[in-house]
Amino acid sequence: MKRYELTYFIPPILNSEEVKKIVQEVDSYIVSKGGEIVNSQLPIRKTLVHPIKKQKSAYLVTLEFYFNQEKISELKEIEKRKEILRTFLIEKIKVKPKETKIKPVKLKKVSQKKVEELEKIGEKIEEIFGK
Repeated sequence: MKRYELTYFIPPILNSEEVKKIVQEVDSYIVSKGGEIVNSQLPIRKTLVHPIKKQKSAYLVTLEFYFNQEKISELKEIEKRKEILRTFLIEKIKVKPKETKIKPVKLKKVSQKKVEELEKIGEKIEEIFGK
């Protein structure tokens, strides 16, 4: 089973109870087809940058789940529903963090003469500013 993320848009003309019902139906459909839901976010009303089917805003729902790759075409039924404006399905790929090697920094040795010069400069600055 592979991990997927499904994002879909629900029209804003529906009330909150109808939106919750659609979300539950989509979740149930995925589970009935052998999927395992990992994370289901609550619908969020968003203003769309570009209208979808003449809608300028929509409820956005994102859902992460495990699903059998061979059966993924069965999820096309979700986007055929009239209550869903658009769907986006992506496969979540595990990314291994890149190992970085820490290189030691070479420090330059400062001569005693430079240290004394810097101390004198510090004393003059304090003298100028009256500290």
